[in-house]
Amino acid sequence: MIKKIKNPYESFTKNDLLGLDMAIHTGYYCMNEGGTWDFSKFKTTKENNEHKAFRNKLIDFIEENNIKLIAAEDLIYMPGRFNALRKLGEYRGVLLEVCETLELPAPIFIPPSHIKITATNKGNATKDEVMKGIKKLYGIDTNGDDNWADAVGC
Repeated sequence: MIKKIKNPYESFTKNDLLGLDMAIHTGYYCMNEGGTWDFSKFKTTKENNEHKAFRNKLIDFIEENNIKLIAAEDLIYMPGRFNALRKLGEYRGVLLEVCETLELPAPIFIPPSHIKITATNKGNATKDEVMKGIKKLYGIDTNGDDNWADAVGC
């Protein structure tokens, strides 16, 4: 007899989920709201509180919206874009620490190609095609904000 393995995510609903496209301009989406958080202003201060600002915003948002599970766009290797990859790694580390602190499950990391396929049926879709696909699929107009569109796609 084959034992059925319980899906650890089946008890969550769409109202429990936060989608993130992490970067200096972090796209976010939950059933209550969506948009982009801009952390660039923290990067240029003497204190350089960019990571602290991201952490605090994330914790506040999770608690205010009763988020129980996070899906985020995953890292991909980008030739010639080492600094961008490093920045994504830093944000990913902050996200993991926040989930541990709030005793949330580990985030689900979604490959960018899966977001593109979901929105457009093409794994190599452009940012514009993804935004149009998100609008068509979910009726969400991200006003030209590809970070927000990627967060919806998560």
